[in-house]
This record gives sequence, C-alpha cells and structure tokens, in this order.
Amino acid sequence: MSSSCYHYAYKMGILDDIFGKIDEKFMGYCVYVYKIQETHTIYVSLTHSPQTRDMQHLTPNKYGKYDSLGEYCKNNNIPIPKMEIIKNMLTATEASNLEKEIWYEYKNKGWNIINSEKALGFLGPTKRRQVWSRTKIRIYLQNHPEIKTEEDMKIYNPNAYEFATKNNFLTVLFENINCKNITENDIKTFLEEHPEIKTKNALQRTSGLIYKAAKYLKIINDLFPRKVKWTEESIVKYLQEHPEIKTRYEFAKSNVAAYTKALRLKIMDKLFPRKIKWTEDDIMMFLKEHPEINSRSEFAKSNASAYAKAQELKIMNKLFPQTIHKRKEKWTEESIIQFLEEHPEINSRYEFAKSNAAAYAKARKLKIIDRLFPHKRKEKWTEESIIQFLEEHPEINSRSDFEKSNGSAYLKALRLKIMDKLFS
Repeated sequence: MSSSCYHYAYKMGILDDIFGKIDEKFMGYCVYVYKIQETHTIYVSLTHSPQTRDMQHLTPNKYGKYDSLGEYCKNNNIPIPKMEIIKNMLTATEASNLEKEIWYEYKNKGWNIINSEKALGFLGPTKRRQVWSRTKIRIYLQNHPEIKTEEDMKIYNPNAYEFATKNNFLTVLFENINCKNITENDIKTFLEEHPEIKTKNALQRTSGLIYKAAKYLKIINDLFPRKVKWTEESIVKYLQEHPEIKTRYEFAKSNVAAYTKALRLKIMDKLFPRKIKWTEDDIMMFLKEHPEINSRSEFAKSNASAYAKAQELKIMNKLFPQTIHKRKEKWTEESIIQFLEEHPEINSRYEFAKSNAAAYAKARKLKIIDRLFPHKRKEKWTEESIIQFLEEHPEINSRSDFEKSNGSAYLKALRLKIMDKLFS
C-alpha cells in the first residue's frame, strides 16, 4: 500500500476493515526494533500504533521512496525484517527512556544503527497532545466506565496517567470507584485495628478511602454518633466529673463545645465566679504570698487581672521599681589604650573589634587604629633573601611546603625563575 493510499484509508476510517483491529495489548506506547543479522544492523524506535508503523516502514510514499529503514534494505538487497516489540503498555516518558537505553546498548555492542541519535525520544507528528487537568481527567473517567483501576488507566490513556502521577492525585481519582467495593464489615475491622480514631476528621485524615466508603454506605453517623446537646445540667455534671478544671481557660481547653454553650446560656459567671475587685492592698498581699514573682512579666503571667488593675492604679513602679542603667563613659584615646593594656590577649584589629566594638569604632574615628595596630610591611624578596629564608626553615622540603609556609616568597621565586635551582 502506498503512503497516499494509507492516508486515504485512515481518513475514511477503513484501516480496521483492511488490517483488522489492533490488539488491546498494543494500547499505550511501545518500543520496537528491526534487526538485520546479515549486516549486524538495527533500527530502534517507539510508537503508539505498531501495526500502522510497521505498514509505513514496508510501503513507499507516493514518490516511490521508502523511509530510512526501507531505503537501507533496498540498497543492500535485503528484505525488511519482521518487527520485534521489546515492551508495550508504556507511558511516553517510559517509552522514550527505554528507546534510549536500547539504542546505546546496541551502539556499545558495535552494531550499526540506522536511525540517528538526534531522533531518540521523538513521539512522532501524531495528533495534538491533550492538555490534562484534574477536571478533564475526572470527566474522562466518567465517560469511560471500563477504567476501574490505576493499571487500566495506564493502559487506556498513558498521558492522563502520567499527568495524574506527577501531580500526586492518581489515588484520589479511584477512591470514589474503589470505595464501592468496601463493605461495612471492612470498615468496622479497620476501626478496630485503629482504636485511636475517635472522630470523623481523624478517620478522613487516616484513610480517605474508608471515610468515603462509610459515607457512601451512609453509616458514618452510626460509627461516630453526635454527642448529646449541652444543657446547663449536663455542663455542671461535666465540671463535677472533672475537678481538675478550675478556670475558664482550662474549661475552654478541655471541652470547646461545652464552653461555647455555657457562654450562650450566660452561666459562665455562675460556674466560675469572678474574684473580688482588686485593690492596692490586695495586690500587695498577693505579691507577698508569691515571692517567686520578681518582674512585671512574671506578674502578668501569674495573674492578668491583678496586673491590669496595678497598671490602672499606676502603682507598677512602686511594686517593681525600674533600675536605671548608668550610661557608659565615653571612649577616649587614653581609655582605649588602657583597655588594650588590660587585655594583652588582643593582638590584632579583628580581635579588638570582636572584644569591644564600641572601643574599636571610636579608635577608627579618632584615627589611632594604625598607631595601635601598625601594618606589618612586607619584605621585598630577592634571590638571596629567599635562599636565606629556606636555610632558616630546614623543614621545607618541597615546593608545596614552600608555598604553604610563605606565599609571597614562593611567588617571587616563580617570577625570578629560580624554583628549579631551589628544589632540584
């Protein structure tokens, strides 16, 4: 069949009638080869329709020309070998990677390869690739009820499968489908194996699939029945059963629903009566009873209402007198020199700045830093001084030792081109 005949048959939709339907095992991408044993030559490629691709290799176009495989066989008077499928049911990425592996494997074995390295991974000028999204994939699954598992999706639509895998929502897509297969006994067994799950939210966090199955079977409320509505009597009973709750804050922390209901019923003052209004004497007495309170922040943490009242009465300075920090004496040239004499361990500008930043900054401002830490002038190296230096340091036995011990002398020796003389 010529190329023009093939395209016409494809356009008219009669390819299946001519060649028969493609087997389901060829769905998705596959990698195939044509091995020519006589000349130790191979053709490696990938396709999503091997039967169609095989026909394209076997038939010339309307000008009577074959593709690279057909031309090679024609020029060498060799019949086109049978297509050998290496692996099928692959995603585009998997097929591309496998094609490259096989190509390089045979290249390393010394085989002649008809198709070039540049063509590796090319998926062909087929119809425009679908741009997938979560919504589009869900619609696709609704329109294709035969797709029931992740493996089915990989076979039927590898591109959609690859997109869902990359964006980490492949499992979620099939939860609604898979949850229908879960029975009530399965759910109860799961809850028995996980006794820590006591609420609907905890179940949803632990296993979204089991949660959806419970909702689908309409047993979620039976598994996690709603608690009795709070009344004044039930709230009072709850507080009696929990004597460790002594404040409103502890009540709210232990049971938010009961706390909220108590607020709505306006019985909070009855449950937790407020203390007598604070006076200056009460506050003073409270602080005497709690000698561990030594600062304003500790006072605020221990009793917020007493703290607020003390601020309102403006007695905070009386209770916690603030310590006035004396300002440090300004640095002068004499005080800086005295500081350095008291700290003989400071031998460099860096150590001075690290030990006292203010004194260092003042010394720079007074422009006495060069006097305090004079720069060491580098000695001008000559051939004689370099030789003398090496004589004084007999531990230097190689060029690398020389470079590590004195970089400037090493560089001068290189410039004077006396390195071979020094280390022959």
